[in-house]
Amino acid sequence: MLDFIRIACAVPDVAVANVEHNAQEICKYIAQADEENVDLLIFPELSLTGATCADLFFEDALHAAVRKGLHTIAECSWEHPEVTVVVGLPVRDGLRIFNSAAVIIEGEVQGFVPKSVIPASDESRWFASANDLCDGDAIGTALGWENEFCGGRAMFNIHDTHLCVEFGSDLASPVPVSGDMALNGAEITVCLAAAPEVVGSRTARRKLVEHQSDAFHMVYAYCSAGMMESTQDGVYSGHSMIAENGSILAENEKFTDSGYMIVTDCDLGRVRALRRRSSSFREAARQDKDFWNVNWGVKGFRSDGTLYHLNKLPFIPE
Repeated sequence: MLDFIRIACAVPDVAVANVEHNAQEICKYIAQADEENVDLLIFPELSLTGATCADLFFEDALHAAVRKGLHTIAECSWEHPEVTVVVGLPVRDGLRIFNSAAVIIEGEVQGFVPKSVIPASDESRWFASANDLCDGDAIGTALGWENEFCGGRAMFNIHDTHLCVEFGSDLASPVPVSGDMALNGAEITVCLAAAPEVVGSRTARRKLVEHQSDAFHMVYAYCSAGMMESTQDGVYSGHSMIAENGSILAENEKFTDSGYMIVTDCDLGRVRALRRRSSSFREAARQDKDFWNVNWGVKGFRSDGTLYHLNKLPFIPE
């Protein structure tokens, strides 16, 4: 049996602080992904509100809209149960706000994963780090779900496939969350990002994704905020890519873009085979299980591998 999974990165046309509009855009891509037999769908960081809300993140009205918008997305997920959805949103816990990702399956939020590395230059004004959480903190309570995730270390076991979540600044840190999680069994990492475009940043991001997927023999899906976020002093490009074992399988073609979705198949069987063969990976792997583990059974992935590129001369570089 071939172990393929169909993954998509969707970058919607976000309207900053217009949560109702953004929720409808996200639902539109969930329906489209279901039509294309997608198993895992990723949206950018803070895609439910927009990443450039600035001090609006402090407003009660925004968080009330987030609660309503998340329930709208969950209802849409219930109508499309075959698609696992990862969406970015702010989650308020008392006086703290966490830049988080919600993992939604069959209409239920299975967990909230907060961002660990908060750039001190800007985001620290609005967001707390996942490292500030303590055991038993249920950051999703205010949104109607009581998912108790401590820090950015959470593993989702979906149809015997292990998935973890990190953010763009986590990937750029000296010790990314995904590396530690991969050594504990994560086969897929989804990365939610909202990175402004500067000279050379596109190449730098691609190198980071290629390296991470190669060093840890994993599937790595990176989805970044689109150009509709460019309402202040930063230009956002909507750079998204899906890599497997050091090779980029899919990437958006335009330099700045939004309102699109890239889709590709990934070979989990190859990921697992390379890990078994790699003595360096086996030596580095730790099984300390110091993370939250969420098990969720689905019928199985729908991908048949038809979108997976095969080299007719596999021992000769293309």
